[in-house]
Amino acid sequence: MLGKKKKAARGSDDRVLLQNSVKTLVANIRFASVDNPVSVIAVTSSIPSEGKSTISLALAQALAASGKSVLLVDCDLRRRALANMIGSHAQYGIYSVLAGQASLDEATVETDTRGLYFLDCEPHIPNPVDILASRRFKALVEQIRGVDSAYCVSALVTKKLIRECGRLNV
Repeated sequence: MLGKKKKAARGSDDRVLLQNSVKTLVANIRFASVDNPVSVIAVTSSIPSEGKSTISLALAQALAASGKSVLLVDCDLRRRALANMIGSHAQYGIYSVLAGQASLDEATVETDTRGLYFLDCEPHIPNPVDILASRRFKALVEQIRGVDSAYCVSALVTKKLIRECGRLNV
């Protein structure tokens, strides 16, 4: 019984540490971009399972809690973790938007967090790297950037995508 209490307390401590770290990250993003506010954030890493989805969701929730309207976009077309974390599976996703089968508004869903919206990705997408490096994806990022809000992008990481994000100034 005592071991379970320690484990539960540790999990609670971990959540508090994550929340505090994310609040610091949000503050640093704001201070670093006073003259040119950031509108798109790519959360990325070089290997799987480093917490991209967890950080993306926590960052999006923190931005939404500060009064920003946030669109969280799941670009991890191979693992699709955010939909399960949020508990939302939309009818359309990023691939449908890029293929012209649905508009961004049709594919975006509200979450339980006030001000936080979500754009899912469909499962079993062929060639995810090519899709995320496409002109249509670049146009989608520019469309999102043009809205007066804060947006987060959770990205699948490959060398090709990292180069593309560098060209997009994400």
